[in-house]
Amino acid sequence: MKQIIILAAFVILAGCTTTDHVQPQMTQEEENSISSAQPEKVDDLLIIRATGNVYVLVKEKATSEELYRNTMAEGEIASLRIEGAVDVLFTAGEHLIFERNDERFRPRAKGTAKVTID
Repeated sequence: MKQIIILAAFVILAGCTTTDHVQPQMTQEEENSISSAQPEKVDDLLIIRATGNVYVLVKEKATSEELYRNTMAEGEIASLRIEGAVDVLFTAGEHLIFERNDERFRPRAKGTAKVTID
């Protein structure tokens, strides 16, 4: 009995014809609303992690505009949206970890120094 049912199902499926799927046409208004909904380019995100007490000053390199200034405590995290290169001045490089573009790095300098992050 099971064999007859399976054979019947196979015969029915084998005899089916397939048709191409038809994609409905979008109106110009629908296309415009979809294209305008696309996210614009997002500025880079710079994450600064403190592993100890450290004073940090971040300035936009091109304009010297101050973007962040704080004495960070151990475990504190700062997230900054940046565009282009920035200068980071700090008092204890050994207590900093930077993250940008899915990459983590520490400043080479210990103590007080300045680094440029592109």
